[in-house]
Amino acid sequence: MATPGRRESSYSLIDDSAKPCGFGQHWVLQHGAVHLGRIIVDPNSRGRGIGRVLCQRLISAALQSKSATAVTLRVYKANLVAMRLYSTLGFVEVAAESTDDVFFMRRLTNRALSS
Repeated sequence: MATPGRRESSYSLIDDSAKPCGFGQHWVLQHGAVHLGRIIVDPNSRGRGIGRVLCQRLISAALQSKSATAVTLRVYKANLVAMRLYSTLGFVEVAAESTDDVFFMRRLTNRALSS
C-alpha cells in the first residue's frame, strides 16, 4: 500500500494473517532514476522469499509511477544475503558511487535498454 501525498512512496507487505512482514520505499532521483530504500523484512519472516517479493513489487510500483530509465539502491557490503538477492534481480554495482561500507547498485529498465 502506498502512502499518498509524500515525495517518497512507502509500501508494506503483509502476510495471510495481516501481519506486516516487509517494508520499503522508492523515490525519484535526478537523471531519470528511481531509488529504492529502507527495505526491511521482519526477522521472523526471513528465508521465505519475502524480500524477493517485496523488491519485485517495489520495482514494479516505481516503474509504473515514474518513467525511469534505471532503479538504484544502496546495500551494506556486510549484508551478503541482500546483495545476492539484488544481483539476481539484475542490479550491478556502480563502483564510482560505492563507499568502503556500502555498494551503490543500479538496474537498467527496459526503457533504457530499448533506447
